Amino acid sequence: MMGMARRARSFPDRDGGGMERLDPIEAYADLPPGEQARFLTRLAWELTLVGREYYTPGTEELTDPRALRAVNELQHSITQHVRALLENDARRYPDDVLVRGILDDTPDRSGLRRRVRDAFAAAYRYVRPEAAPAPRRTPAET
Repeated sequence: MMGMARRARSFPDRDGGGMERLDPIEAYADLPPGEQARFLTRLAWELTLVGREYYTPGTEELTDPRALRAVNELQHSITQHVRALLENDARRYPDDVLVRGILDDTPDRSGLRRRVRDAFAAAYRYVRPEAAPAPRRTPAET
């Protein structure tokens, strides 16, 4: 995981208008280890849905195999970090490195980076529904 020099973007606010933002690094770091494991487990599940976005319906084909491979690599890093949390392994990534690796080092292809950011926000809302902003709505959803 690379990207330590980059700053992770904030979550969109509840109405998508730019107020009440949460910094993803701070939001994750503020979770106790058990909640971090719960969050990351939910994120891994959310990423299975992201991966399905790259399936060609009704076939065994993929619309973007590289994007699906990137999702798999994210899941590998995330589930390895969950294992490290559960085993209290001090060699795990620091919180900021993990979050930056997830959000900033994801390839920006076929909408993947946006989908990963949305999955991150959805997982955070799952563990902290009172604090997490809702995802931005597209014009078609309003």
